Amino acid sequence: MTKELPVGVKVIAVLYYIFAALWIIGGILSFVGSQALADQIQLPGVPVSSTFFRVGGILMIVLGVFALFVARGLQKRMRWARISAIVLSCLGVLAGLFSILQGKVITILSIAVHAAIGSYLLFSTQAKSAFTE
Repeated sequence: MTKELPVGVKVIAVLYYIFAALWIIGGILSFVGSQALADQIQLPGVPVSSTFFRVGGILMIVLGVFALFVARGLQKRMRWARISAIVLSCLGVLAGLFSILQGKVITILSIAVHAAIGSYLLFSTQAKSAFTE
């Protein structure tokens, strides 16, 4: 009989389901509304094409599907899912720091969430033991 999955891992799996839903919805909206987005954004000296938003939408959908697999893998105690979640958290922290450099202070919340997820999965003895059975 296996031990119960730690509450922290369950919460992180739910967060990944939420991330996945948001990425998939955002990707679909970006893909469908690519022409409207291209018409609305005017960058001086840079032509903005609807293809940019279509490709971005597809990438967001792919990330969302991957996040679904990670969430499910966390629930099933798959080591690759733990490692993937740690890597995605590190990338989320880096992306947040880059956004702060651009003046978007609101991303501090995103940095905090990604840092908490990554540090819990990396350093918590409960989380480590959940994925070593």
